[in-house]
Amino acid sequence: MALSTTTQDMKLLIWEWDPERIAGLVRACVQLGFHPSHWKTAKGIVIPKPRKPGYRQARAHRVIALLDSMGKLVEKTAAHLIADQLERSRAPHDGQYGCRRRRSCFDAVAVLINHTQQAWKRKNVTGAVLMDVSRTST
Repeated sequence: MALSTTTQDMKLLIWEWDPERIAGLVRACVQLGFHPSHWKTAKGIVIPKPRKPGYRQARAHRVIALLDSMGKLVEKTAAHLIADQLERSRAPHDGQYGCRRRRSCFDAVAVLINHTQQAWKRKNVTGAVLMDVSRTST
């Protein structure tokens, strides 16, 4: 399995010299549905988590994956194209705020407050259940 032989410094130099060439390469990869395998190869780096009592256990560390920058460009471009298509087709529910552009946690809280205040004006009782579904217990 070969790693990308183009260094980051060379990519930056090519970007400064001819950014349209790199943009064209990324565009062609997305249009053809081609993602070179050596751009998908990651290098795992183990980093100790701060303020852990002991570092002999695996969970006292985290692994980060370093990916090739060209692969990241292709993946990011494809993700943006998919998100744009979903937004144009109005596929996500209006109540979905996660992973959407121009929608933040603050927007979700503002909507929640607004709904609560409207319910109070109608003399209704309101309640909310909030969960962090991204956290999993081990």
